[in-house]
Amino acid sequence: MTKKLSNIYIILFIGTLIYISYLSIYTKLSEEKENKISISEIEGFHERLLSKLDYEKEVSFVMAGDALIHQSLYLEANKNGKYDFRYMLDRIKPIVSKYDLAYYNQETILGGSGIGLSTYPRFNSPYEVGDAFLDAGFNIVSLANNHTLDRGKTAIVNAVNYWNSKKNVLSNGSSLSYEERNKDRIFTKNGITYTMLSYATYTNGIKIPNGENYLVNMYSEAQVKADIERVRDKVDVLMVAMHWGTEYTNTPTNAQKKIAKFLADNKVDIVIGSHPHVVEPVEYIGNTLVIYSLGNFISAQNTVNQRTGLLMSVTINKKVEKGVSSISFKNPTARLIYTYYKNTAPRTGFKVYPYDELNDGILNNYKSYYNTYMDVVTKYDKNIIKYPLTPWIKMLKMIKCYGRWWRMKKDTLKIFGFMILISVVVATIILFIVNGLMDKRDKMIEEDYAFMDKIEKSYDNFIVALEDFSVAHDEYITAIMDKTSINTSISNNYKSLKETVANYEKYVDELDSDYKFLYDSCYDKYSNYNKKTTNAKCLKYLRNLETTINTFIEDLAYVNTRIDQYNEWTVTYNENSLALTKYSKVEKIVANKYKEYVDLDKDKLFLGRNED
Repeated sequence: MTKKLSNIYIILFIGTLIYISYLSIYTKLSEEKENKISISEIEGFHERLLSKLDYEKEVSFVMAGDALIHQSLYLEANKNGKYDFRYMLDRIKPIVSKYDLAYYNQETILGGSGIGLSTYPRFNSPYEVGDAFLDAGFNIVSLANNHTLDRGKTAIVNAVNYWNSKKNVLSNGSSLSYEERNKDRIFTKNGITYTMLSYATYTNGIKIPNGENYLVNMYSEAQVKADIERVRDKVDVLMVAMHWGTEYTNTPTNAQKKIAKFLADNKVDIVIGSHPHVVEPVEYIGNTLVIYSLGNFISAQNTVNQRTGLLMSVTINKKVEKGVSSISFKNPTARLIYTYYKNTAPRTGFKVYPYDELNDGILNNYKSYYNTYMDVVTKYDKNIIKYPLTPWIKMLKMIKCYGRWWRMKKDTLKIFGFMILISVVVATIILFIVNGLMDKRDKMIEEDYAFMDKIEKSYDNFIVALEDFSVAHDEYITAIMDKTSINTSISNNYKSLKETVANYEKYVDELDSDYKFLYDSCYDKYSNYNKKTTNAKCLKYLRNLETTINTFIEDLAYVNTRIDQYNEWTVTYNENSLALTKYSKVEKIVANKYKEYVDLDKDKLFLGRNED
């Protein structure tokens, strides 16, 4: 009996040890599982963050055709030994200058008057042509065409140096070295990055000097494909200017269509055609906008067909959703232009007009020409918007009506004049009253501006802390992730990491909420206030806040690019510890900056006031 009890005790003891060991191991495994950061958790955090980064940007873009500077043009522009072409473009400048981006093709080389000006068949034009186009608002210039080599390397060197000296101007198609030719020229406008490549299909039989193919970009599928692959992923919008086709024909050739298809297949966004010197159709090939020919912008050529050109405009839209961007075009609009001159010897009076400012005195039967060339432009795509002609006839009728008004009886004029006088007096009294009220309001507004400045500065500091936080977050993730194991020291700190990430998301959410609250409060109050008068200064501050938020969103977008590095994470314990230390430090910075932000007395901003 005693032996049996001993056996039972031994069995119970062993069983108890096994059970206790099982509980201990299970508890340890559970804690490790709880502390383990999974790839899905990290990606989930990025998804939640990226959902806050959706936005849209827009850029307005207009394209014009060939600047073909014949002798009669530069003779007229010569004023006492100095050239000035600006007045020839003064009807176009108000149109072009409204756009963010404006393109044209500089058909004739700007070698400068120092080497002697020349006309057809081998052109050379003064630098002042470029000055006039820049003054009109153009900032993208194509240099590759069949006249680039007209006056040899000297003219090209002068022209390229001229364009390189201009700030914020994108030129392409002619270079002074292979290094310069292959250098990416990427510009940004309204948060949209863009570049342009430019190619010619022939050079009028003029041979390019041996080993200097960079002097003019010649089209070949291999070269163009290599150039596109070099820049495609670096920009939102890729334009290609093509000097192609057959002169003086309004229908694109099969060769043009083949090249356009090749460019579209290689994800070019906009193809801009020149060389025919007349307008040709516009169409979409997939998502690629193709303008086969913009025609002449300015020249001394003869026919209406050659003197009619196209201003083609679009709104470029960039949309970002969950870190993925897309480009689309809105409101593609065709607007015809016409080069006017007097048929003297030499020709004089050059002026470029939009068709909607023409009359029969400038171009007889212009309405018929308008219909003819608009039909050409929209032949392949009827959805292209036609810029309408101005109803001049109605305006002339209004002028006649005013003439009859001046012939009214004297008594009627006296009554009318007395009514105007009374209106002026009443308006003056009201203006004085309003100005008195506005002075009082302006003092209150100045206080609000000071407070808004304080909020904006605090917000900027908070954004800096968030950026540091994001960098540390990336470094931390890089440090902790390993395909085979997770360092013990990282696991022990996981709980504090999780709290920090939660706080980070809370700060972003509360910041968005606070900003919306402040913005809505300001906007609602001033929307009523603006019914009386416009306060540009308030609107300026609102836009500054809006710009700051957009900058914050763009700066955080890079976080998504780090996900691709998950499969490369192999680090040492020291790197892990360093990342944890920095992460903890930035966490404190963010917390302090956020406290500073929320401690601001936001109740003072346009709240609780009895405004007159």
